[in-house]
Amino acid sequence: MELRSTLVRLHLRGLDGPQALDRLLDKLDWSAQTRYRLLTGELLPEAKPFCTTGFNLLGEAREHYLAGDRDEALWLHFVATLLGWDRPDSAHRFLRVLGGGQRATWDQMAGNQADTLGRLEANAKELMREAPFGNHRKYETHVGERGSIRVLRSFLEWSDGSPARRIDQIIDGTRDAEHAFERLYNSFDVYRFGRTARYDFARLLANVDARLKPGRCYLQGASGPRRGAALLFLGRSWARDIEIPLLEERCRELAFACGVDLQVIEDSICQWQKAAPSAHAQRTSRDLARAL
Repeated sequence: MELRSTLVRLHLRGLDGPQALDRLLDKLDWSAQTRYRLLTGELLPEAKPFCTTGFNLLGEAREHYLAGDRDEALWLHFVATLLGWDRPDSAHRFLRVLGGGQRATWDQMAGNQADTLGRLEANAKELMREAPFGNHRKYETHVGERGSIRVLRSFLEWSDGSPARRIDQIIDGTRDAEHAFERLYNSFDVYRFGRTARYDFARLLANVDARLKPGRCYLQGASGPRRGAALLFLGRSWARDIEIPLLEERCRELAFACGVDLQVIEDSICQWQKAAPSAHAQRTSRDLARAL
């Protein structure tokens, strides 16, 4: 069934006119593009480099993961989450500062923490200009007590020498991919990584590791996705905590009806509630299923 007809048939309270419906279709298209590019390793359409280097952080992470170099892949996923996946150039500069001119690898981080963290501390103020944070990380800093150096120390401590081995230990014995995702999300105890960062890190990994799959949108503790779900399903811009399970169930129903992963729903309802059209959407809604 054509996606527009599907959405109309669902009688979603927030779709109170053709503009709201068109906007949701646009956001579903846009989010499906992002999902597709994550799965194929292409540079994301929302990447906003402040200069052009052609560095595709997530594409390289995917190649490392599929080649079996999981620690390096997870290190790159972490850096993408730390700085924001819409800032590949920031990640490029950040890694070169850590590596003293060469891009810092996981082996360098794990084997020579003092030097790499020392370079970060010495260049923190310059990095605020040269490696700014992306949209999801706009309140973060490289400088001071709550800066990137403390975040890196926290990730190194959490990893305990190997992020791949740490994740294997966390998800060992889980009953399915959704349970594994849940356990990783709840166990990713890294400084300054709240709901959004933990979800972003876990879903980046889920795109290359079939053992992981989100089973909900993690609306508790969210801002944009929670507001979007409340608007879409309740017809108002807020939701009580007691209503979150209902909203999660409605998100699952919407994902099933549209034939998309919950990642697409979480992202699209967040973008939809901002009421702005996607700048570079390249597919129409009836082509959406081909991206999944």
